[in-house]
Amino acid sequence: MILTYLVRNAEARLKDILAEDKVGIILGARQVGKTTLVERVLAGKGAVFLNFDIELDKARFLAAAALAPARDCARSATRRSW
Repeated sequence: MILTYLVRNAEARLKDILAEDKVGIILGARQVGKTTLVERVLAGKGAVFLNFDIELDKARFLAAAALAPARDCARSATRRSW
């Protein structure tokens, strides 16, 4: 079976959001390509991808949310690694 990626309008919108250093949350029905969209847009960017269907990812998010804000949040968020 050959899988074909369908380019979506949401891809350009997500790229715009990420270019502005904003947080993007992707919501939608099951099996519509949310994960594929995000993985494609973030490929090779060294970004942290959290999938809240995965318990470890939820725990990482909650742990990060409990931290005090850094002085320069934008710079520190891009340097944080899990």
